[in-house]
Amino acid sequence: MPKILFTHKIKAKHLDELKRAKFEFAHIPFIDVQIKDFDTEKVKEIKSDAWVFTSKKAVKSVGKKLEELEIPEFVFAVGSSTSEKLDELGIKALVPKNFTTESLAHEIAKHPVKNVIHFCGNLSDSELGDLLQKEGCLVKKLEVYETLLTPTTVDLSEFDAVVFLSPSAFNSFCKTNDPKKLKTVFCIGSTTAEAVKKSYERLIVTPDNFTFADLVETINQKYKNVISRT
Repeated sequence: MPKILFTHKIKAKHLDELKRAKFEFAHIPFIDVQIKDFDTEKVKEIKSDAWVFTSKKAVKSVGKKLEELEIPEFVFAVGSSTSEKLDELGIKALVPKNFTTESLAHEIAKHPVKNVIHFCGNLSDSELGDLLQKEGCLVKKLEVYETLLTPTTVDLSEFDAVVFLSPSAFNSFCKTNDPKKLKTVFCIGSTTAEAVKKSYERLIVTPDNFTFADLVETINQKYKNVISRT
C-alpha cells in the first residue's frame, strides 16, 4: 500500500477522511501558523473600498475584531474554503474562477475598486499589488497572521509521495531535504504547484477542485491500480 507524507498539521475532520483513504499516511508539520493581533484603527485609516483574503487564517484573525470594523462593499477571497469561512461570518465574498493571483487581480479589476486591504501573513509577496497598480488600484497589505518555518529532515525513501498545501511548507521542506529526491508531489492548488516547479521537475499532481477531500480522492485515483493489487 502506498505511503504518503503530508507536510502540515492535519485537523481532526481531515483525519477522518484520511482514515477512509486507501493509502497509508504520516504527517510532519513543516510550518506553524500563529494569529497576530492587529490595530483596527489602521484599517479605518486606509478607508478601503475592498478587502482581500487569500487564507482561512486571515479570516480567523479578522473575525476576532469584526465588530470593530465596517465591512466594505466588495470582499474578495481565493479558494472555496476561505470563502466558506467568510460565509460563517456573514460575509459574501467574490471568488475568482481560478485560484491564482492573476485571476484574483482580474476579478478585482472588474469592479470600481481603488483602495484594497489585503489581510495576509508575513510571507505574503507583492504580486497582487504589482498587478493591480497597473489598473490604478492601490493595495495595502496588513499582516494578521505569522507563518513560522519548522524544517526537519525526512527519510524520503519511506514515502511514495509528499503532499504540500502551501508554498511556505515546500520552502521549509527544502531547507533540510533535497526536493530532487522526491518521487511524486501532490499539491492542493496551482499556487503551491508553481512554487514547487521552481525546484522540482518531475510529476506534480493537483486535484481539479482545490479542496482537501478532492486532494485525497486524487491520491486514491493515482494509486488505484497499486492499491487493487495489495
